[in-house]
This record gives sequence, C-alpha cells and structure tokens, in this order.
Amino acid sequence: MEIKLILLQIIAHLLADFIFQTQKMSDRKAQKILSPSHVYHVLIVGITSYVLSFDLGFWKAALLLTIIHLLTDIFKSWLVLKNKTRSYFFLDQFIHLITIVGIVFVYSFFFEIDFLIDLNLKIVAVVAAFVFCAKPSNIFIKYIFEAFSIETPEENSENPGE
Repeated sequence: MEIKLILLQIIAHLLADFIFQTQKMSDRKAQKILSPSHVYHVLIVGITSYVLSFDLGFWKAALLLTIIHLLTDIFKSWLVLKNKTRSYFFLDQFIHLITIVGIVFVYSFFFEIDFLIDLNLKIVAVVAAFVFCAKPSNIFIKYIFEAFSIETPEENSENPGE
C-alpha cells in the first residue's frame, strides 16, 4: 500500500514540478526568495498531491507535503540568489523525493491508507514511468549534461540534414 501511495505522490510531484509548472514560473521563482509563482506552484503541488492520493484522509499529509515543498523551493531560491547559480536541481529533487517517501510512511503509520479506487500497482508504476518520460526526463538529462559539462551540437539552420 505504501509503495502505491509513494508512486502516486511521485506522479503528483512530476506533474506539479514539470508538467504544470512553466519555465516562466521556474525562472520567476529563481529571481526572488518568495514570489507569486512560488505560491501558485505550491497550490498546484497541494492539489495534485491530495487528488492523486485517492484517499480522503490524506489531506493532512498533502498539506504537510505542500508546506515542505514551499520551504524547499524557498531554500532553493535563496541558494540560487546567494550563489548566482542554478545548479541546485538535483538537491531540490532529492529533498522532494525524500519528503514524499517520509511523509507517506509517517502517514501510513498513524492512519490507514484507504484508497477510494483500487488501483493496480503495476498500472500505477507504468503511469509513473510514462509521466516521467513525458517532460521530466528531458529536464533531468539537461541538468545531467550541465553537471558534467557535456556540450550538445548546435542546430545548423543553414544546412539542414547534415
């Protein structure tokens, strides 16, 4: 049960951080420690987290996830502004992932996970993989390339097909 809820929360996170958050929102968050984009983004995080839990009682955990997500994003914005670099992507994602896993296990310890819909674990895993492959994988690869200073060839518009 915990694994299924963790996967559902990872799907919610991927949707909120990569699909529903635009590049413009992400850029605005990097310009101030706390901006309207932070607030808008964290509302998306809270809604997706609660809705994709498929558990009416999960609102407490979704609220905690939302608050910790906001604090993590504020901390990342502070680091970016302080150090004039955007290389905190992996730290940010690691903190979000650890938070999701930790909160799901704490929630399942204190409350019974009661899914409204009986979802098959394999289907949830496949959906998580598809969501990851949609846009998040592209962004992860971009930051891996940046971290290891891997240059990509520039597109040559003068000689297409070469």
